[in-house]
Amino acid sequence: EGKFEPVKYKVGFAKLYENATQKSDDETLYYASVDLTPVKDARVGLNLYYLVDDTNKNWPIPAGQQPGKSVLPYANTMKVWMPGVDAAFKAGPATLTGFFMYQFGKFEAINRGTQDNCDVDVRAFMADLRADMNVGPGKAFLEGLYLSGGSDPTTKYKSPITLSTTNASPGGNSAYSRNNSYLLMSNPDTINVSQCLIGCSGGVSGQDPGNGGRGLWLIAAGYSQKLTDKLTGQANVNYMSATKLTDADKAANSHRKEDMATEVNARIDYNLYKGLDVGLTGAYAWLGAFYKNTAGQDAKDIYTTVARINYSF
Repeated sequence: EGKFEPVKYKVGFAKLYENATQKSDDETLYYASVDLTPVKDARVGLNLYYLVDDTNKNWPIPAGQQPGKSVLPYANTMKVWMPGVDAAFKAGPATLTGFFMYQFGKFEAINRGTQDNCDVDVRAFMADLRADMNVGPGKAFLEGLYLSGGSDPTTKYKSPITLSTTNASPGGNSAYSRNNSYLLMSNPDTINVSQCLIGCSGGVSGQDPGNGGRGLWLIAAGYSQKLTDKLTGQANVNYMSATKLTDADKAANSHRKEDMATEVNARIDYNLYKGLDVGLTGAYAWLGAFYKNTAGQDAKDIYTTVARINYSF
C-alpha cells in the first residue's frame, strides 16, 4: 500500500481458505487497486482481482455425476479474472457513486474416466449506480443494482462469481447491504440475524447474490430525516428480480417467473445520550412469482420486526 499524490495504490492477496489435505487445494484471492482524484469532488478507482479456487481440485467425482453437467461443487478448479472501476462525484445537488465489474475465467474440469475436457467458461458482469441528495429537511437516495445471468449455467456461467459462490468453509460472505433492505437482502444492523431472501448465510434462495447463475437486478429508494433533536425516522422501498430464469427452472416449474419480491420498511431511532441509540424497525415483503410452487400457488408474504441498540465509542 502506498501513495503518489494524487494516486493511492494497494496490492495484496488473501488466503480465503487453507485446506488441510493437499498443498494445492486452497482458495486464494489476489488484488490490485489504484485510487485517483482527477478533479475536485471526484474520485475514480481502478481494480483488478484474480480468484483461484482449488478447494475441489482433488475431490473424487461422485458416481453418476459428469463434472461439466454439474458445475459446482465438482469443478476441479476455478480461475476468474475481475477487472473493475468504481467512482464517486458530485452532480448538481446529488452525489453519485457506482461501480462496474467484468468477469472472465473458467471452471476447469476433467472427466477422470474418459479424460474429456469439461470446462465451463465464466463470462459475467455487475453494475451499480446510486444517487444521494438532500431533499427538504432530510436525505434521500435512489439506487439500481444489476448482476448478469444466463439460461444454462452448466454450459456457460453468466452470473458474477462472489465469495459465496463456492462457499468453501468457513463460508464466504458476499452480503450487499447499502440498499437498506431487511428481508430481500442483508442489512448491516441485523448482525445477529442470518435470514433474508438472498445474500446472507440463511438466504432462502442461497447465500450467493449470483442467484445460482440466474443473476438479479434491484431498484431501491429511501428517505430519512430528523423528527426532533433526538428522534430520527426513515423509510425505504426495494424491488428485486432474477435477471433470467434457467432452462432447468422452466422445465421444473412453468409457473415460475423472474419477479422475486417487493419490500417496504420503516425505522425510528431515539438517541438516549451521546453515542447510545435505540431503534425499532418493521419490514414487509410481497413475494413474487419466482416463489410460486409447481401448482401455481403463491408463496406467503413475509414480515419482520427488529429492535436495535447501538453504542458508539
